[in-house]
Amino acid sequence: MLTHRQQQTLLAIQAYQRDNGGVSPTVRDVAEAIGAAGQMNRTLGLRAGLEERGFIRRHPGRHRAIEVLRPIPIARVFRFNDATKSLKPLP
Repeated sequence: MLTHRQQQTLLAIQAYQRDNGGVSPTVRDVAEAIGAAGQMNRTLGLRAGLEERGFIRRHPGRHRAIEVLRPIPIARVFRFNDATKSLKPLP
């Protein structure tokens, strides 16, 4: 089971790869996406937790080389808000 922040991190990675032709995000890209800009160590820890749990695999020696092994569907974590036309995290 993933924590809420790990779910956000995995979704940020998945969304970035989808929007950028399969290219993986930098640590800074992920930090900004999850609202943790300036907290690189925290973001690195979240990414390491995803790797330990088998959700992603990083390829050593290659920058931006993250393979998502167990993607999660966005509907499990967020709900679409029709009024604001945006995603709202589930409680």
